Amino acid sequence: MKKITKAAIAGTVGAALLVGGAGSLAFWTDSSEGPQVEIQSGQLDLGTVASTEQNWLIQQVVAGTTAQAAVAFDAASDLIVPGDVLTTTVEIPVTLVGKNLEAVLAVDVDALSVGGTPSAADSALLAALQGGGVTVTKINGTAVGTGVSSMNLTPASVTDGTVAVEIAVVFPWGTAGQFNDAKLGDVAFQADYTLTQVPLTPAP
Repeated sequence: MKKITKAAIAGTVGAALLVGGAGSLAFWTDSSEGPQVEIQSGQLDLGTVASTEQNWLIQQVVAGTTAQAAVAFDAASDLIVPGDVLTTTVEIPVTLVGKNLEAVLAVDVDALSVGGTPSAADSALLAALQGGGVTVTKINGTAVGTGVSSMNLTPASVTDGTVAVEIAVVFPWGTAGQFNDAKLGDVAFQADYTLTQVPLTPAP
């Protein structure tokens, strides 16, 4: 009985010694470096918008009459009257580079203003044009809905580095004498553009 006990104790001590010394045991090992992969980030950029002063068109649009064909409008010398609709197409420089990049191009057209101390005619014309409406009609060749002034873009949708934005300014026809106070008024127009990344829209 004593021999068996001694043997069990010796076996236990031997196992403990083997486990305790496992960290110092020699064994084969090897390592190798994997290939280096270069990871680069993309780009989102909205370039400087060129002047479109000479790119405006004007068209007389009055309900119940045949609309005239749109003709060139020179903002430096031509003057508008009730019933006129001014349109321009602005080429917005857009850079979108990235595998999963999507961005919203938003256009703020609520930018009619009068400078300095406005005359009564300036204020009246401002009110008339605000009443007629300044709207975005197309973005990137696609008509947008009423009240919509933005569009989602991806690198694939910006084919030549620009996105065309069509804007319309309406001087409404109104009623007899309604806009008499707006004669010889002077109003400035300027649109603002913002490009903002958004989460990628899942493919349908």
